[in-house]
Amino acid sequence: ALHGGTMKALIHVVVSALFLMAPIRSSADGPECESATTTGQMVRCKQEQLSVSERALASLQARIEPKLNPNQLVLLRNATLAWESFRQSNCSAVHSLFDEGTLAPLTFVGCMVAMTEWRITDVKAAYGALLENGGVP
Repeated sequence: ALHGGTMKALIHVVVSALFLMAPIRSSADGPECESATTTGQMVRCKQEQLSVSERALASLQARIEPKLNPNQLVLLRNATLAWESFRQSNCSAVHSLFDEGTLAPLTFVGCMVAMTEWRITDVKAAYGALLENGGVP
């Protein structure tokens, strides 16, 4: 079991990491998000950022899919489903660290944003050549 001081240190590290890895962008750049002081305001800003990140990922995948053969398309879609399940499970685990606190929703959404942005980076690294070379890896 974690002792009080150890748990506080863990919470600080997790929350700090989530904010550093997933900076607020898009309409979340507005003055409301830059000056957000309540958990509710911060959650709304992160939710907007998650929406923007998910749309970017969907757009990226939509540009890649037409360049894949049927087998590659099935593999990518299966990988996407597995990743979505992993993202949900991982962020739920992070959320569980804060079940009793007001930071729980913020840590969950922050985790979802960070993982979605990582997925965008991973997909670009793996499939970027298809987009740059007209379908030839």
